[in-house]
Amino acid sequence: MVKGRIKQISQDDRFTFRGVISAEDGTEYMFNSRNWAKRNLNVEDIHEGDEVEFEKKEPNKNGNVYPNWIRFAGESAPPMSTFAPKHCQGDFKGFVFIDTGALLPPLKNLVGEAFGQENENPKKLYRVLAIHYNQLEDKDFVYSTEKETVQFPSGFTSKEGHSIDLYCVKNRETGTEKSTWYCNKLICNGEMNDEGILHGLVNADWYEIRSGLMENVKDVKDDVNTVVHTIETRCFETGLIWLKEGMECTQDDADHLFVPTGYYLEDNRELYLYCTYHGGKKGRGWYYDGFTYKDAPLTVYDKKLWLKIWAGIKSADWKNICEDVANKALVEKWTFGREGDYGILSNYLVYTFAHEWNENKIYFSSDERYAVFNTGLADRQRYKYIYALFKKVENDSQTPKHFLYIPSQYQLSSFTISGIGGDGKILTDKFESLPNPPKYFDKRSSTVWELEFDSNNGITIPEYDDTHILIQRCERLPLEFLRRNVYNESLKNILDEKKDEEQQYKDFREFFAPILNNTANEELNKTYRELNNALKGVIENAVKRLSWNWRAVVPSYHPETDESCFLLPVSFLGTAKPDRAMIATAGKGGVKYQIHTVISLEWAYLDARLVCRPESEWLAIDSIDSQSGDENEKA
Repeated sequence: MVKGRIKQISQDDRFTFRGVISAEDGTEYMFNSRNWAKRNLNVEDIHEGDEVEFEKKEPNKNGNVYPNWIRFAGESAPPMSTFAPKHCQGDFKGFVFIDTGALLPPLKNLVGEAFGQENENPKKLYRVLAIHYNQLEDKDFVYSTEKETVQFPSGFTSKEGHSIDLYCVKNRETGTEKSTWYCNKLICNGEMNDEGILHGLVNADWYEIRSGLMENVKDVKDDVNTVVHTIETRCFETGLIWLKEGMECTQDDADHLFVPTGYYLEDNRELYLYCTYHGGKKGRGWYYDGFTYKDAPLTVYDKKLWLKIWAGIKSADWKNICEDVANKALVEKWTFGREGDYGILSNYLVYTFAHEWNENKIYFSSDERYAVFNTGLADRQRYKYIYALFKKVENDSQTPKHFLYIPSQYQLSSFTISGIGGDGKILTDKFESLPNPPKYFDKRSSTVWELEFDSNNGITIPEYDDTHILIQRCERLPLEFLRRNVYNESLKNILDEKKDEEQQYKDFREFFAPILNNTANEELNKTYRELNNALKGVIENAVKRLSWNWRAVVPSYHPETDESCFLLPVSFLGTAKPDRAMIATAGKGGVKYQIHTVISLEWAYLDARLVCRPESEWLAIDSIDSQSGDENEKA
């Protein structure tokens, strides 16, 4: 048994809390909430200087040492780990603690309609599982001594005919001491199922969802796993809300999906996940697009949705609308090689509308029957601005709509030119003046990157957010750059070329998580400094090259942060051709410029095109290789 004191403790999204223990011999051990004997502790229960004792443990795959069974000095020792080779037939309660609340959503999702309403009561489900347990033999139980797990049939079968097994781990949960095992997950056809109703249905980043909850709900301290469990449980209780034009319908007919969360605003209005159908590459179709609630304003939604929601534009019609605008505007390439998708033009229109909305540049006729905004695009025949004209919706329907539905107040009439055709004459007849084109910079001089020199005539390097670039958004960097600049053996193993890339970035981010939480040991700090020095070198080379061609910096606009900014070409692979772009803004408080993040060239072009068509060679559309394929990625 090793003794030590708490050196650092901090809150953590993933593990509730994490920290560092300084042992009596001077060795430092890292820990998180999973390493404690008591599993219901909060960050407020632990203080720097607290004396603790624990069992030593071998380093993990990242080279970090996490102790086992940590407890405060003087507390009674936890029960010795035992491993029963046989199941205790007839004593289901003593064998396993079943978290029926966690199992119900995924079990119902796997079984489908055959699950039956009689099983939806947690107590009845527990009884069904217990009865089946008593019918099992020892051979039905699969034990893993190495992982200390056991799995056995639940008695339920999936829609595809596969057995659904209960997956159990050694029970270390407080309040369930009488049971040897703990179960809150299922295994079916070799795959773990613990995400419930939304698994395989909604494409969502749960860390992003938790951040959204923190912005909307006061004092939310739930970790990501708790958020997932809360939402899944709420979905099981109330069901998902499928709407078509504001009316409840089946999943197959729906144009919108609302997911109840079980979290509430101060006025007791429940928050819902707002999901739209994209039919994207990731195969799930339904994508999380933000939070909403009863009587929510338009600005609650993602900016890319404002135009479609406000004007009631259906996703099925959007491609034809973009094609119509493309045929009217000056000839321009509006796609990254994906013929017919008009991805660049779509991005341009939705974010231009959002910008003009925030700038109060949506003009209304005196009788409010019409609305208009200037797209900033020019007609190819007359070089006149193209306007989007909207007509007020006359809604005479007596059928009540769902309370989450936002009825469109206006509908798109056409993209037109002032004075030409019926809609063009409405612009001249019904509006006293027409809006100017979008404006992103206060003056033309603000679009120029000004080189700054130090006392030795060296170019000053901008400040940059290294943790955001290297850790939080590491997936935007080439893996080859990371591999070239890491020397830690554990980190090299993570970046092994034979592994799945998505998992590599995930493990890489987890490896450096202590840096973000200020709980890193000296070895990890050294590894991070080496990588940061490599990043610094890349940025220095990029800025120095600008001294030979300062016009390479492209003025841009970042719609998600609503900031005018600059795009700087950068090469992480050391080639003459840039492979990424850096977003920088004019600094404040004496700092000339600040580099915020790194993005793909494709995304850089989308942001730059909002201001004007990029003329820089490094950001020419024909030379951009499609790297991310995701035009809705966020910084």
